[in-house]
Amino acid sequence: MRIPLLALLVSSFTWLNAQWQTNGVAVCDTTANGGIEPLSRITTDGKGGAIMCWRDARNGRDYDIYAQRVSSRGYMMWQHNGVPVVALSTNQDYPRICSDGKGGAFVAWEDDRGTNTFPYAQWIDSLGQPMWQVNGVKVAETPGLFISLTVDEFQNLYLGWSTVGNAYMQKMNGSGNRVWGDSGIQVTNRPGNVSSNDVAIVADGTGGGNCWVGRRWEGLRPASGQCRYDPLAD
Repeated sequence: MRIPLLALLVSSFTWLNAQWQTNGVAVCDTTANGGIEPLSRITTDGKGGAIMCWRDARNGRDYDIYAQRVSSRGYMMWQHNGVPVVALSTNQDYPRICSDGKGGAFVAWEDDRGTNTFPYAQWIDSLGQPMWQVNGVKVAETPGLFISLTVDEFQNLYLGWSTVGNAYMQKMNGSGNRVWGDSGIQVTNRPGNVSSNDVAIVADGTGGGNCWVGRRWEGLRPASGQCRYDPLAD
């Protein structure tokens, strides 16, 4: 059986006399992931290297989320085959990642540990250690899928997700606490489904966030949480 390896391609980099190899270096080569699609995601570490996350089956039938940092010279910075971002007996899936700009990253995923699928998140530092509660924090009491995330210069994390019927947003501060209420803030209330790849989010630079939903963008002012909408984007 061929084992899919998570790899960073050497052709994307130009450093010489490094660990990079023809056809890339293996980020995770555990045989437990043979035959599965890891759904890996990648971001910069802010130091010339990269951080990857992926879903992982090494602990049993249900997926967990693992991550690895790779230096600019192609060396693994964290433990062999990555560090667990979340490892539970229930399923965690579809990870997303963004850099904290300091050698670490924020990771979010769809989590089935409760009675429904909820968005969870974790901040891992430059050493691969969790900054928030072990196995992540629940972003909101509103279930959801298709997570998008970004971070601002103050290490506030912004997340958007879909309940399939509507889109929601949440802001998490650097301590992993919810800023926009326990349910998050509903961004859309309109006919039609919000599907995979329909939700994208960016920080607006003033403590708020802008959320692209389908063919239009919606946003949240940082003080009031009031929605704003650009009718010209329709």
